Amino acid sequence: MVQLIGDVKEKCIWLPRLGFEIKTTYEKNKFKYYGMGPQESYCDMCRSAMVDWFESDADSEYVPYIMPQEHGNHTRTKVLKIENGLTFEAETNFDINVSHYTIEMLDKAQHWDELEKDKGTNIRIDYMNSGIGSASCGPEILERYRLKEKHINFTFYIK
Repeated sequence: MVQLIGDVKEKCIWLPRLGFEIKTTYEKNKFKYYGMGPQESYCDMCRSAMVDWFESDADSEYVPYIMPQEHGNHTRTKVLKIENGLTFEAETNFDINVSHYTIEMLDKAQHWDELEKDKGTNIRIDYMNSGIGSASCGPEILERYRLKEKHINFTFYIK
């Protein structure tokens, strides 16, 4: 059991995401999940997705945006099974991401051709991701899609 219990400072407006990133061997990149899919989904971008069992791999999840950024998230997930590896489960919904890139690698690169695959596979188990709007090329994220809770209690199980 992994449990995250904490309080967010009152002055914090909202968080982009909150969760865990786990690195596994490169070969552990195929997975099956019960959540929203088959394409990437976020709390404010999921009307075209449905909840079901889906299979994928880290390469298929990558989206070659001109400027590298978050990609391949799946919201409303209950179970993530890494092929020949770990299983992650929770009683509540959580967000997942399986990628050959860390958040730091995506932030550092200015263009897609600057990215080099990590030597491992990165698995993110998130309590929540805020919506993807950013006001950089459109409207700000609506209030209801922001992670602005002040007390967090998130539990998931690793099998």
